[in-house]
Parts: sequence; structure tokens; C-alpha cells
Amino acid sequence: MTPSLMDSLPLNVTPQILLSHLTEQPLSEEDSTLNLIFVAASVTLMSGVMMMDGVIDPEEMVHLHQLMGVCADTDTACHRLLPRLILGIKRHQIYLNPRLFLVLAEALDLPQRLLLLGLGYRMAAADGHLNERENLYLRAIAQRLCIDPQHVAILEANSLKFTLLETEALWEVNHYLDPSNFQLHESLLRLIARTIHSNLPAIAIPTAINA
Repeated sequence: MTPSLMDSLPLNVTPQILLSHLTEQPLSEEDSTLNLIFVAASVTLMSGVMMMDGVIDPEEMVHLHQLMGVCADTDTACHRLLPRLILGIKRHQIYLNPRLFLVLAEALDLPQRLLLLGLGYRMAAADGHLNERENLYLRAIAQRLCIDPQHVAILEANSLKFTLLETEALWEVNHYLDPSNFQLHESLLRLIARTIHSNLPAIAIPTAINA
């Protein structure tokens, strides 16, 4: 029997070690950039969404291709590794292994995690509705990432283009996903944030926060 990826990884696996195994390339800490970690987590999440209903819709593939396009425009090193990364994630089915997925996702801060989940919901609702299994998968991911359920509900409703009430939680999601809050060197994240943030309604700062 062929050993699984889990069998060949140490218990204290780091993003660098996991990415090296997935791409089959000897990556250094400098190679394991935030962009590469985020893209790996995104491809893993997107792959999980596509596999949940057993059907890979053309609309879902569009979002994966868009991510690849953003990589090509903003990070050539990340884009160069992307084909190997996608192949490794598919071969080892990282999207079905919470421990390995969290090795990547836990390296992200809260805004980056919200951005990741937002990509997942955009893909899941690409055909105008959310499949129940896809939604349960995304909610389970959000729970593991300790994302506020109110924030999850906003991303879910927004992906379906539902009208959102002006609440403190909506303001918080708006704030976290504002592209200007990402560092200038995080051009890949800023571009992705722009696509999700632009679909959120702009609201004034709630009194409780503004006080």
C-alpha cells in the first residue's frame, strides 16, 4: 500500500514542510510566503467545495482560474508553483484532512481567514444557490478557523446576493475585507479582497464602534 502524506509528515509539520511535500519541491522559509500559503489554503478550500456535491460545475472552475490569473499578475514565483500545488492537493486530498488544511489556514490572520472563506462561498454560490453539503463543509471550516458565526452568515448571505441589514457584524466584515487594510506588499490579497469587498454594501460606522 502506498503511504499517505500523513505517514511521511512529522507531527509538528509546518506550512513550509507541507508545501514542500505538496509541490515536491525543496522550499525554504523564504519560498513559503504568505501568498503561497494563502493560495494553497484557497485551492484546498475550493477543491473541497467542488468535491462536496460530486459535480464540478464550469461556473466553479471559473473561480479557480481567476485565482490562477491573480497569481500570474501579482506573484510569478507563486504562479510557477501553482500547477504542482493543485496537483499535490488533488493527489493527497488535503481538503478532506482537517489537520493538514489547518496547518495552512492557521498561519493566516482573521482578515485573511475571512477572505479565504469568502472565496469558498463565492465558488459554492457560483450557480446562484448553495448546495447543502457545500454549505455544511464551509461552516465546518469556519468553525475550525474560529470565525464569528455572524461573520459567516454575512459571507453566506452576500454570496447569494441577499439584502444585508446594517449591523455591527456587517461593518466588521466590511472593515476586515477592505483592500486598504492589507499591506502594500500583499498585492495578491489586496486584489482578491477587492473582488469580495466590492460586493458588500457600504455602511456607516455603527454608533457603538464610533463612540
